[in-house]
This record gives sequence, C-alpha cells and structure tokens, in this order.
Amino acid sequence: MRTQPDPRECGPSPSDREDVRPSASETFRAPVGDVADLPVDAVMTTRVLVTTPDDDILLAWELMIHAGIRHLPVVDGSRLVGLIDDRRLASECMVRPLAARSVRDLVDHPPLRVRRDASLRDVAARMAADRTDAVCVTTPAGDLIGVVTTSDLVRALAGGLPAHREATATTMTPVLFRLTPVLPADS
Repeated sequence: MRTQPDPRECGPSPSDREDVRPSASETFRAPVGDVADLPVDAVMTTRVLVTTPDDDILLAWELMIHAGIRHLPVVDGSRLVGLIDDRRLASECMVRPLAARSVRDLVDHPPLRVRRDASLRDVAARMAADRTDAVCVTTPAGDLIGVVTTSDLVRALAGGLPAHREATATTMTPVLFRLTPVLPADS
C-alpha cells in the first residue's frame, strides 16, 4: 500500500526523480572556507536600476514592477541618497494618492549601507538588527556600487557564488541604470 507523501517534505529525493536536474549546490560553487566570511562584493548585484529624488513616484513603482525588483536605490549622480522598496510604495498608496509626488517625498532616512569588503556575516547581522531586507554597497565617498538583498545572502548560503561573480573587487565596475519615461506631447 502506498501512502501519501508528507506535505512538509521538500519533494522527492534525487533518486526518486526521473528528470535529474542539477541541485543548487551543483549550480553554484562556494569557495573553500566559510561563506559568511566572504566579502559582500562576492554576492552583490552591480547592475542596478536606480531612480533620482526628482522622479515621479508612479514612475519608480512602474520601473520596479516591470523590472521585477523590490528595491530601488535613489541616487544623485552616483551618490546614494536613499532606498525605496515596494512595501513603502504600497503603504504610501494606502495613505494618500501617489500622483504628483516625487521620490524625494519617500526618502526620509539614509539607507543601510556597507563597504564592499564587509563580510556577509556582518552584513547579515546589520540587516537583522535594522530589520531590513536590502543593503546598499557604497564607496567611502558614498557612491553606489551595488545592492545586496536577503535573497543574495540565502543564495550564497545555499551553495555559494554564482558563476558570473568571478570578477575581482578591483575589476568589478558598477553599472547604474536610470530609465527616463517617454511621454506623449501635449496637443
């Protein structure tokens, strides 16, 4: 007699599966040593979509939705001035309409920031203490060079570093994207 699988289990074991796919540990390879001691630049995202304080809140929200991201750094040039997230935008929408407001209205405190050589252990501890799920990585002068989220930390703990993270800290160049809306001309 066959019993129903326990719904608390994660799924069939690799030997039970017919289509054996690589596991997360086979897809990602951690360097020798403790992952928690790695510098944050080993897992940070350097291709970052950003907004400016003068951008419209609705544009920022639209960018986040279409890009599938939950955090949007706010920069003045390349200098980090804030960070907005989907929860903040949603709560603001509940309180009052978002129309005709700028991103500046949502940036009320500096975001959590770390330097690129901070260990993942230290970053995770600061994120837990601040109850945040994203941290901005900046230069000592305050220029944004990347973002690390809880998803990045979990991915690192699950198996290490993605293959595309082979660049060293000295060769890694951040790429900040800012999209400008193209609006129809008034007739």
